[in-house]
Amino acid sequence: MRTVPLPDALGAQVEELDLRQPLSPSVVRDLERAAAQFGVLVFHDQGLDESEQIRFTQALGDSDISHLTSAIAPSIGQPQHRGVHTGALPNTLYWTHGPGFDNNGFPDADQGFGRFHSDLSYQQDPLQYTILGALESTQTGGETEFVDTGAAYAALDDSIKQRLAGLEAVHLRKERSGKEHKAVHPVVIRNPNFEIDALYVNRSFTHSIRGLDHGDPLLEQLIASNENTPARYRHKWRNGDLVLWDNFRVLHRRCGFPSDERRVLLRTQSRRQRPAAALA
Repeated sequence: MRTVPLPDALGAQVEELDLRQPLSPSVVRDLERAAAQFGVLVFHDQGLDESEQIRFTQALGDSDISHLTSAIAPSIGQPQHRGVHTGALPNTLYWTHGPGFDNNGFPDADQGFGRFHSDLSYQQDPLQYTILGALESTQTGGETEFVDTGAAYAALDDSIKQRLAGLEAVHLRKERSGKEHKAVHPVVIRNPNFEIDALYVNRSFTHSIRGLDHGDPLLEQLIASNENTPARYRHKWRNGDLVLWDNFRVLHRRCGFPSDERRVLLRTQSRRQRPAAALA
């Protein structure tokens, strides 16, 4: 296994590793540390099927997706209709986008997932690792863009960092059905696999910071710090790619693409746990 940093100040390409084969515990530990260090890991030319991707996912930890209540009935093989489809195997999902999606990203009905966010930050035990495998990629657009929340925190003035110590934020998501998800997490978290502190706030789901007045600009300032950091990476998908990212280190969003193109990604995920507060 060889890890090559990408030239974008975020992310790394992993070479000389066949994910179709079982991984040793030492390789898994190396991948965990690399994901924390670089935020995003890119594996080209893997072409994993459902069983191979879920095996890789489970090597990193629990792979449960039962919280994703928007998944529709199983669709064996690559789904033909846009939306979210469960795969043939447990804990797999297909994200399929095609006609009806505009060039600016997700429409309003998709609740902001086209904006920068951290997966499941609105859950009490949010998600550390998201894994996507590309089955069908677009010719134009459709990239996944990442920003480095560790670099964003490091760039803050010391006075702001001192103010953030011990603060907690409320994360909120309301489903179209009216069901509400709400969780409280530290504003600054410490990655469990690497000594990096990061801002754990995002525009899609972070509602407020506890103890601050409604008009206090601090939350917007932190969100803008994340979104405007120069440490970022935009992944242009090609068939056979597999990308893993650490939600405790990066935010991500899906970029728009022409409505007459299709984009099909196989999603799995691993390790749901509460993020730990940064050391005081």
